[in-house]
Amino acid sequence: MKGNFRKSFLNKNILLFGLIGISAVLALGIAADLLIHKDEKGGVNTVAVYFNTYKNSFKLEDEWEDYGIGDPYVLRFNGKYYLYCSTKDYRKGIKAWSSEDLISWKYEGLVAYEVETTGAYAPEVIYWNGYFYMYTSPAGKGHYVLKSEHPTGPFKIQTDNFCLSIDGSVFIDDDGQFYFTHAGVQGIVAHKMKDPLTVDLNAKNLNAYLNGWTEGSMIIKRNGTYFLTYTGNHVFSAGYRINYAVAEDSPMGEYIVPENNPIIINTDEDFNGLGHSSTVMGPDMDSYYIVYHNLLGHSQEGPPVREMNIDRLVFNGQRMSVLGPTNYEQQVPKRPDFYTWLQSGDSYKNIASTTDKGLNISVFDKITDENYTAEYNFYLKDSLKNSDKSMVGTIFSYSDESKYMYAAFDLKLKTIELNKVENGIHHIVGTAQLPKEIDFTKLHVIRIEKLNSSFKVFFDNMLKFDTSVAGISGGKIGYIYADAQPNFDYIAFTNEVNGSGDYEIFKPIPGMIEAVHFNKIKEIGYHAENKEKKEDSYRYDSEIETKLNADKSYSAVLKKNEWLNYNINVKDDDTYGLDMMAKQIGEEAALQLYVDGLKVGEYKISVDGTADEDGWTKVHVTQLNLQKGFHQLKVKVNKGGLDLKWMDFYKLDTVNETTFDELTYYGSWMSDNGEFSVALPEALKAYGGSVTWGDYELEADVKLSSGADNGETGIMFRVTNESSYPSQVQDSFMGYRVRLRLDRVILDKVNYGSDTAKIAYTDINADEYHHVKVSAEKGNIRVYINDMETPILEYTDFNAFMHGKIGIQTDNIEVSFKNIKVKPLK
Repeated sequence: MKGNFRKSFLNKNILLFGLIGISAVLALGIAADLLIHKDEKGGVNTVAVYFNTYKNSFKLEDEWEDYGIGDPYVLRFNGKYYLYCSTKDYRKGIKAWSSEDLISWKYEGLVAYEVETTGAYAPEVIYWNGYFYMYTSPAGKGHYVLKSEHPTGPFKIQTDNFCLSIDGSVFIDDDGQFYFTHAGVQGIVAHKMKDPLTVDLNAKNLNAYLNGWTEGSMIIKRNGTYFLTYTGNHVFSAGYRINYAVAEDSPMGEYIVPENNPIIINTDEDFNGLGHSSTVMGPDMDSYYIVYHNLLGHSQEGPPVREMNIDRLVFNGQRMSVLGPTNYEQQVPKRPDFYTWLQSGDSYKNIASTTDKGLNISVFDKITDENYTAEYNFYLKDSLKNSDKSMVGTIFSYSDESKYMYAAFDLKLKTIELNKVENGIHHIVGTAQLPKEIDFTKLHVIRIEKLNSSFKVFFDNMLKFDTSVAGISGGKIGYIYADAQPNFDYIAFTNEVNGSGDYEIFKPIPGMIEAVHFNKIKEIGYHAENKEKKEDSYRYDSEIETKLNADKSYSAVLKKNEWLNYNINVKDDDTYGLDMMAKQIGEEAALQLYVDGLKVGEYKISVDGTADEDGWTKVHVTQLNLQKGFHQLKVKVNKGGLDLKWMDFYKLDTVNETTFDELTYYGSWMSDNGEFSVALPEALKAYGGSVTWGDYELEADVKLSSGADNGETGIMFRVTNESSYPSQVQDSFMGYRVRLRLDRVILDKVNYGSDTAKIAYTDINADEYHHVKVSAEKGNIRVYINDMETPILEYTDFNAFMHGKIGIQTDNIEVSFKNIKVKPLK
């Protein structure tokens, strides 16, 4: 079994308010962490329930020796998971593992053996109409397609090498059209496919480029939006990272890159080189998880040694983010509220059978909530009978024989029909065509998503119905058939739908929390002054007002006395900075913060700085002392009003005055008693200080050579996630840089690629030192040259980097630095 498991005493829905005493819980004799909620007077009023945890990185049985798990891909099929990874150079065959929960993995052996699988990079597998198709590029040299009747093989070669670079991935859209994406010189490239084995060589670049080599693409579709993930930088770079882009019209684009990128990056010494991901639906059929690798280093033979990681993906409209990356204990993925494999020996037995107008009906005794997700996997035992009455379907929202819903298949016409039964009368809601090649003797999957009156019906992950049906609540699930012999296997339901499970998952700190992902249940997860829920609200389950923003994400609008509770998972005992992306509503707002029911402070929220075109500003709220473990954070507005988009937590320390005699060097620097100069005119960087530094002043004396009119040199501040590797992005850090030329001063905002924020023109004499001072206070940046009292350059960033190290940089010019000093702001 994989995973560092332990029991953690946590609160899922906070349903046990005042119902259980601590002594009763301790009497259970289970070793656990207690999450004790207190009221404002310090009285205990809550205890919580248990769940298991896991910890990245994974160590799997029979990994490739001195190579590990690289480029992991996870396929979900019939309620189970299958993991594939790259094959070590010069070895033949592709390995696989299986799991029911994404955490405990069983080695399934080599699933492909042919010589073309030697050094097989990034194998990915899709299931289509009875067969599994594997796409892989041996040693990164073009692509082959392999085919099997089972996810564990054996996979056999079906095509010649059709080239197209490396890291092929296949996406099937709702209309059954296949698409193939892969790495390209200028980013991810897409092609249509004629069938699972044939790629149209006409290509389109997808605007998914990371300023250098870009690979590891994958597309998923959710609520009509295409989400494309991709990886950049060199595989040996600590700054290997994952971005995403979104498109509305087609998997071929146009793709837009949201501002919250990268979604996975970390360059810490013990956890870095994070990338090449796949995305998979969680066991509860509502959540999503991203699977990726981290880098350990070089193997003895040269290839990279890597490990597998899994973190939760969450969504807010067209905004996708990762609860991570993490390498400390997290909640295990939630299982469905009900599930069974009917073809196994220990399948669920409580199934009632009846008939309705010649239709055979079987329903389970378990009842869903009002809103739910249900899944059914089935196939026919025999070939289709010669009957116009042959039908197989799935039942949901079943109250009794006179009231239920079902999705039925016409096995001859290859159509799916959505039906409502009311007062015993069958009404056709709609009919949709299936691909003509569908073979019902092969396993297929139906997924139902019910949200209030809305029903979505998916066939083999292709959306076939998105419609409204009035007067239908939750109920039992089951299946229906006539003149056919269906075999149903994995059947399940969960009382979550459309990402509702994202609300109460424990969010890692440090990290970012979407404001609309507050806990459920009025007066427990939130308090609203509104009396009624809005049907078009993002949070259909609450009376809190939510608003759709220009970036197609949602924000939470809080009026006076309204509050929201969030589950958080704190990595370490430490001090954390808290920033909010917010809009002020009316008078100046103030809020109160509570941790586990205890008030920790009250804060004015000033949003009078520069905002983006929609009025959003990042506001530094405070710093909090948090303890390691699982907690609840309460945000209450006690004055004015606040429109809140997201919150960002990061470790934050006090800045003490520091003079730098030594730095961490990348490239050929010379250092002599606090003076730093280039040994060779090349791209050089050096860093110092702490990523936990927030506001500070940075000073340095800088001397440019006479050749600096066309070159670049500068000082960096608020630097995080820096990396250095020969074959990677030049501007390989996140933060700011002040560049100096002989005729100008330039402020850049850098995120593994540089954007000029502002330019000021001046004369800077060559071959003599000039004093440069940078003041970074929240989102306000000021730059001074020599003895200026007024800044030569002033800039306010509405979405600022708020903390980080300092550094110096030069690009192929001679330059010297001295008297580098950081001190707290006055």
